[in-house]
Amino acid sequence: KGEGDITSKKKFIFYNDGELFLFKHTLSAESIRDDVTHYRRKMPSLDVFALTVGGSAMYYPTKVGTLIGAPGQRVYGGAKHVMLADNLLRLIADGKDPLQIAGEAAHAHGIKLEVNLRMSWHYETGNPWNSAFRNEHPELGLKCWPGQALGPKLDYFHAPVREERLRIVSELASRYDVDAINLDF
Repeated sequence: KGEGDITSKKKFIFYNDGELFLFKHTLSAESIRDDVTHYRRKMPSLDVFALTVGGSAMYYPTKVGTLIGAPGQRVYGGAKHVMLADNLLRLIADGKDPLQIAGEAAHAHGIKLEVNLRMSWHYETGNPWNSAFRNEHPELGLKCWPGQALGPKLDYFHAPVREERLRIVSELASRYDVDAINLDF
């Protein structure tokens, strides 16, 4: 346990499930920065800010996946989910990227940014919170016995599933200044 050894210091990680930024009546770049500053003030020993970026559909302006609330995607789940999608789309339409803003704010406070990608978070076929990929490929879901679906989870045995998820991970690693990517199975 020498100096610089990751085990020489315990890490304090705050896990924001992603939606916390978006469930606001007035979402802005400034409100995201203020949230990160608030976490730093409340938790001075905070080392890592972990933020969920989505599972099937994404909470950031993805170029390879499906954006939550994207045109043609119906939103349901009550008023708070409609507000979440509306906030996200408005922020992006204003040229702002919530993931980039959160990362810059975290790094400005000396906090590392970890993004959390839910690898098995998918709904039944046709659900508007699914990615286009999930809705277009119900045959790639897990089966508990021949012909019987085991819920809406994608089956990583199939190469197209692995390739689709790898595109998302690659996008996160190449477009954003993230310090870690947690593949949440």
